[in-house]
Amino acid sequence: MWQIITQYAGIAFVGLSVLISIVGVFGSWVLTLVGMPGNWCIVLIALVYELLLAPAGRMELGWPVFWLLVALAVAGELLELATGAVGVAKTGGSRRSAAVSLIGSFVGGIMGAAVGLPIPVAGPVIGVLLFASVGALVGAVAGEYSVRRELKGSLKVGVAAFVGRVFGSVGKAIVGAVMVAMFLVSLVM
Repeated sequence: MWQIITQYAGIAFVGLSVLISIVGVFGSWVLTLVGMPGNWCIVLIALVYELLLAPAGRMELGWPVFWLLVALAVAGELLELATGAVGVAKTGGSRRSAAVSLIGSFVGGIMGAAVGLPIPVAGPVIGVLLFASVGALVGAVAGEYSVRRELKGSLKVGVAAFVGRVFGSVGKAIVGAVMVAMFLVSLVM
């Protein structure tokens, strides 16, 4: 009797772990949409999942999948950073404008999350994306103006930072969606 109880408890543990992990992975992807490190949360969930369930030999992800998720998370971060920096560099922006653009993007993202909260579901996503992009624009303009003392060129750099931030955020969210899909597919394979 005790053996049957422990067997069913083990099955329930695995099922609950799978369910919690799937909900956590989707929730982490939503965090990515609102400018948080959701892709890294997916990696953390995959690590905990693999460490807890690999010894049981049931529905494991596998270490190759885990390391691929890590590589994708790194790629998403690099994509997000590179798009803004490339935009600033292509317009002849200074390193200061790129650095202040990153700070402005971060501050804007936090403000956007707060402003978007009253609007269900899409509010924080739109708020973070819009405010982080505007923060990148304002930061790049301020940084470039402090170097050049010329408004027209500084605005050009700021617009490039804005566009770069939008494309970087969308790219990182796409990478996060690929990570979610990999996680789910590896569970059933």
